[in-house]
Amino acid sequence: MAGIITTGNNPKLLWPGLAGFFGTEYEQIQSMIDRVFDMRDSTKNYEEIQELAGFGYAGVKDESNSIS
Repeated sequence: MAGIITTGNNPKLLWPGLAGFFGTEYEQIQSMIDRVFDMRDSTKNYEEIQELAGFGYAGVKDESNSIS
């Protein structure tokens, strides 16, 4: 259970040399997640994206030659 926040809990907040607070302006920073990742909606608990590579073009087999 959290305690009551008082000036006694954070005495450095009352110092005259306090330059600012750290971690209180995160809401003002623009999110970069949508610029880095592809965002998709889903109703599933788990999803994967699989990669599939083709075999390329089939080689030409001349008559009476072995299969390569």
